[in-house]
Amino acid sequence: MRRVAIVGGGPAGLVLSHLLWRAGVDHVLLERRTLETVGGAPKAGSIDYRTVEMLQREGLSPAVVRFDAPNGVCEFRSPERRVVFDYGARTGGRPHFILPQHLLVAQLAEALVATGADVRWQTNVTGLVRHDDRVEVHTDAGVIEAEYVVGCDGARSAVAAGLPEIAWDRVEFPVRPQYRVHHPELDPEVRKQMFEEVEQTICAEDAYREARRCLRCYRVYSVVTAQPIPEGAA
Repeated sequence: MRRVAIVGGGPAGLVLSHLLWRAGVDHVLLERRTLETVGGAPKAGSIDYRTVEMLQREGLSPAVVRFDAPNGVCEFRSPERRVVFDYGARTGGRPHFILPQHLLVAQLAEALVATGADVRWQTNVTGLVRHDDRVEVHTDAGVIEAEYVVGCDGARSAVAAGLPEIAWDRVEFPVRPQYRVHHPELDPEVRKQMFEEVEQTICAEDAYREARRCLRCYRVYSVVTAQPIPEGAA
């Protein structure tokens, strides 16, 4: 029986596995994707200042992951005006750091494999069975028993689904979810190779709506409008 079973090989699961391995805690990490594809899907691109501090404190940065691109300023544009917001200065010099999530995951995964940690790729978790002294993790490759199971497998968590009596009454929804403004889609293979501003135009109304939505969820994105903004416009 294992001490800890981690379900999900995203940023949270990979970081936890690194920390447990460094502490000498017996564990296994279960991830449904392969090592080659786990870092293949572009997602978020900014890392919070406190997250970087934690990774530095635990010795994972810069040893495993380097954060060399701080950013504390964002700019919102519309056809009428442009606003530069220096949120780094307003928070006492605490910027975000730019590192696309698929690169972060790929670096964490490759470094974890190099340690010899027990990572089981292409393993789908199908359910949990709890006992007084252990949890059975049912997968498409068999059953793994562990004293503790940590669910790091996202919004459609198999771990949360296995805990129906407690999984949902502790979830908080501070704001109503809002969908992002949709641009014409880029080919996924192109998106994997770049992380720059994409010149896809949206109208002024959508630009304002996107800016409000981003500020509500503490994410910062650039928005591109249909008309160019004169340099120096207020």
